[in-house]
Amino acid sequence: MVFDEEYWRRWEEKMEKEKPKYKKLNQHVLERFPEMQESFDRRNFFDGIETGSTIIFDGLVSPFTYENLHDKRLVQRIFDFVEELLVKDEHEYAHCSIDVSFFENLVYTYDPRLFFEFVPEGTKSYELMIAHIKQKLGIVEKKEKTNEEKQAIMSYEELKKEIKKSLKK
Repeated sequence: MVFDEEYWRRWEEKMEKEKPKYKKLNQHVLERFPEMQESFDRRNFFDGIETGSTIIFDGLVSPFTYENLHDKRLVQRIFDFVEELLVKDEHEYAHCSIDVSFFENLVYTYDPRLFFEFVPEGTKSYELMIAHIKQKLGIVEKKEKTNEEKQAIMSYEELKKEIKKSLKK
């Protein structure tokens, strides 16, 4: 794979097509939490409401959650909302945005112990939180990789080789 102008043009087109999906999820966040609107406006995200949801969960929802730990009812509402998104899976990208941007940020940026009271055992949120804590601590559970995981690893290795080749040119 060569990262030429054509590649980046196709990538930008793809991202442009995804904006309505981001917008829908981001609007859902702000509708449920009007308290975040001022913080959203202040952060001046580059694509506004169409900014990628991973950026919104990383740059808005997780810091907002941390900044409002004094308001336990609000923070509990946020975690309940996150769990609802994970369980219902109505919004495309919600799971990825929550996993990669919300929980990863809470674990790596803040002390995850601050959030355990809001994440009951047996929930999807708890599973994600624990997985990120284990990753942070370097705890790796040995398990047989699925065929899909093996293919993804091989594809990733091939992609790295292609990138290295294109950089040498």
